[in-house]
Amino acid sequence: MNITKMVKSMLLVTLVCSCQHSTKTEKAHFQFPQGVASADPQPNAIMLWTRVVNTNANPDSINLSVEVSESPAFSTITISERITAYKNDDYTIRYYARELVPNKKYYYRFISGSDTSSVGRTFTAPEEFDSASLNFATMACASYEQGFYGTLKRLIEEDKSKSEAEQVKVIFHLGDFIYEVVGDDPRYDNHQPNWLIDANGKFRDIPPFPNGKQWPDSDHWKSGSWSPITVHDYRHLYKTYLSNPVIQEARARWPFVYTWDDHEFADGNYQSHSYIGDLLGLEGMQQVKVASNQAWFEYLPSSLSHAPDIGSIENRAYDFRPTKVSNVSIGTKKEDGLFVEENNMKAINSMCMYRALQWGSDVLIIVTDTKSYQDPGISVLGSEQKTWFKELLKTSDAKWKLWLNSEPLPGTFLDYDNIEGSGMGRALISKGAWKSVENEREELLNFIKEKQITGVVSLSGDYHIQMASTVNAKNGTPVMADFTVTALSSFPGFFWLERRARNLVNPALYDLFAFQDDNGKLLPNINTSIMFGATAGLEMSASNNWAKAKAKADNAVNPSLKYFDCEHNGYLTGALTSTALDITFVNTENARTDHEALGAKIVSQVMFNLPFWEPGKSPVLSVPIIEGAVFPMSN
Repeated sequence: MNITKMVKSMLLVTLVCSCQHSTKTEKAHFQFPQGVASADPQPNAIMLWTRVVNTNANPDSINLSVEVSESPAFSTITISERITAYKNDDYTIRYYARELVPNKKYYYRFISGSDTSSVGRTFTAPEEFDSASLNFATMACASYEQGFYGTLKRLIEEDKSKSEAEQVKVIFHLGDFIYEVVGDDPRYDNHQPNWLIDANGKFRDIPPFPNGKQWPDSDHWKSGSWSPITVHDYRHLYKTYLSNPVIQEARARWPFVYTWDDHEFADGNYQSHSYIGDLLGLEGMQQVKVASNQAWFEYLPSSLSHAPDIGSIENRAYDFRPTKVSNVSIGTKKEDGLFVEENNMKAINSMCMYRALQWGSDVLIIVTDTKSYQDPGISVLGSEQKTWFKELLKTSDAKWKLWLNSEPLPGTFLDYDNIEGSGMGRALISKGAWKSVENEREELLNFIKEKQITGVVSLSGDYHIQMASTVNAKNGTPVMADFTVTALSSFPGFFWLERRARNLVNPALYDLFAFQDDNGKLLPNINTSIMFGATAGLEMSASNNWAKAKAKADNAVNPSLKYFDCEHNGYLTGALTSTALDITFVNTENARTDHEALGAKIVSQVMFNLPFWEPGKSPVLSVPIIEGAVFPMSN
């Protein structure tokens, strides 16, 4: 064969092979069962995400492409790039889209073979010198087994009804995206599962873990419940949660910025430890911490290694790093607040997620990690993160500093001591990490006050309550504001507080927490007692008359508190300009009824205005404007 014929023959073989490969790819069926998502908007970049599966096989990798366009019909293409999903990553894809235009709406999709994902919509941030407004929403605590996502569907539908200028641009998720213990609907009084039933009469449950560890009977969870212990278990949770069409719709509609609380790893955790490990008979939980970090990284897209430097402050965050550890006791030896046991250090350093993002010239978004470096009773942030946090606050030129902080800064007190014969003193009702570490809390407040740093706003979750408050230094001076969002689908705080009240030493004080109205409805009187004092709470339980209760109000009990409601599921929206922040707490119907098709109805809204305050001044929250029923104030 001469050389010309040989080359032609080789080309023909190549073309035939290529066509055969293409045909095979076209015939394969690919799916994107967890939808699409975007996260951490920057002026010129954003993180895009999906998960692809081959319905016919489990190959080591799957080829696909990503497309980004300014058009929902993809009539013009801004980015088109071939990428690969790997089995080792559970076929999840994190694609960092670069060279985008600031302050722009984009659409994106993924294609594998002849199959195309749903279309996502996202936004880039404004340029750092652009004084731009920001509309956002915050949410937290979204248990799959405790409630439906009708509240999230309501946010979606409300947003669709608004003009583009009024629509939300970014979602801040403040933790507990998943709940790790499954197989039990926790009820302290009877430990009986009470499964949800959806609109089609089907049970809402999470299928068994691939591995998992079963619970013995305990004071917290029913015997027979399960906890995740491997990355396959945590992936199983995220895949189940993200199979929900409402969550998929939300993640396709907006970019998210995520932090975590405790349930992404284990209830009540710090560093690589949790009491759950003790109850499950594990010597340590370092392997579990690494597994939870890996799954979080795979399924909740975030720009960690790609997070920007903020001025002179270098980015500290970095992507998940595979790490081999053993489950052993973390011991007692500490340096700088961290347990120096080798496996503990490797586990918590397998990923770093605290980071910051800029939204134009006026807004700095700070995301902290309140779990990985926590030293119980001593520090929440750990020394290294705390130094980074202070430097950001001190050096930033942004007027507003939005702090995505998984736990509220304010504590709420109940003044049993004002009730004659109670035999009890003043009690801290909501005691999260920050109120357990009073010295560090005061250190940060004093730093903000002394450096005359303005515009600091904590956006928090965890407590399953709606709460608005200034955060005051020890001398009573307001230094910053905190807006705490209730649970998106998990039990509202009243569920837990009322059960706690049943165990009071003095049963007569139960009425401070709850009482029944003439129709037998259990009313959340703890709202009255926290906001207006125990004397007002007792009057409310006796008369169910707001005017009489208000006459006995003692606002000195929680003087910084402007709003407290533990009865509802809901979310929070914010509209931020250079001069003011407008906050709306949205309370919806109970999440235990399936409202996912149309969205849960709004039962009330509580609105606040927070003007920007100049250096040397203090934040001043407006009087709330209330629409609808918020017990007891609309009684």
